[in-house]
Amino acid sequence: MAALKVIPPLSITDSILTSSNVAETDYTAWSSGTTYNIGDRVRYVTTNFHKVYESLRATNLNHDPTTDTSSPPYWIEVSPTNRWKMFDTSNTTQTTNANTIVVTLTPGRVVNSVSLLNIEGTSVRVKLTDPVEGVVYDKTVSLNNNGTINNWYNYFFNVVTRRTAITLTDLPAYGAGAIEITITNTGFTAKCGVCILGAVQYVGEGINLGASVGIQDYSRKEKDDFGNYQLIQRSYSKKAKFSMAVLNEQIDELQDLLVSLRTTPCVWVGDERYSSTIIYGFYKDFDITIAYHLVSDCNLEIEGLT
Repeated sequence: MAALKVIPPLSITDSILTSSNVAETDYTAWSSGTTYNIGDRVRYVTTNFHKVYESLRATNLNHDPTTDTSSPPYWIEVSPTNRWKMFDTSNTTQTTNANTIVVTLTPGRVVNSVSLLNIEGTSVRVKLTDPVEGVVYDKTVSLNNNGTINNWYNYFFNVVTRRTAITLTDLPAYGAGAIEITITNTGFTAKCGVCILGAVQYVGEGINLGASVGIQDYSRKEKDDFGNYQLIQRSYSKKAKFSMAVLNEQIDELQDLLVSLRTTPCVWVGDERYSSTIIYGFYKDFDITIAYHLVSDCNLEIEGLT
């Protein structure tokens, strides 16, 4: 297998998100002159701050949600606004929009990777436009899963399933370019949980055979005295274990990289062909065994966010 890739996320600010077709009109804007009741929600938007709050108390008048220190509090933060949910660090909140989600991002630096997670749609298009050279990258990826279509019967009668994550790491190095991302789901609602931009970094020289992937399920499964099960579906997180070779001259550099990312959710890419090896999360543990004069062994355990 190829080398393990990691994409540290670029923080998306107002200046980077230059356009979006998702309206930021979730709720009415908070007003100091309006009295709110329990359960009322408001939108609070300032520079690089886009949040939704819910009122916890009746006769809630002139209590700023961002500065309120009352006990009990008047407000609780619910989530980012719909437009900005895809740019927070949570994989469970989704930006939604009818038919398409179209965003344009201008990072102002070299970005060669785009990762979209927890998405719903039929296709994704990524286009990079340089102000001097014009369109330098334009790729459309179908989200249809065709792995089980291996005969005519399956072609006509199998239930269509779709990928929920894609990662592209082949964008050319244009620091002044604008990246346009389009998620299409014509006739339905397009959704995106996480949109990550970044510059890919490589971990080791190549993943050894024997890598393992799986999930950690947080659903409730309890059996009563009569043998009946109570099943309550909850969230889950992906996980993986990778073993790889590392050149001895790169040991210190690799350790410094992993130390710097120890509390940063990143996109880890084992193989772009298999979404099961693409995990948004953090490494749980790693160790490097200096086994030979020139090459060492590295074991890395990745745990995804729910």
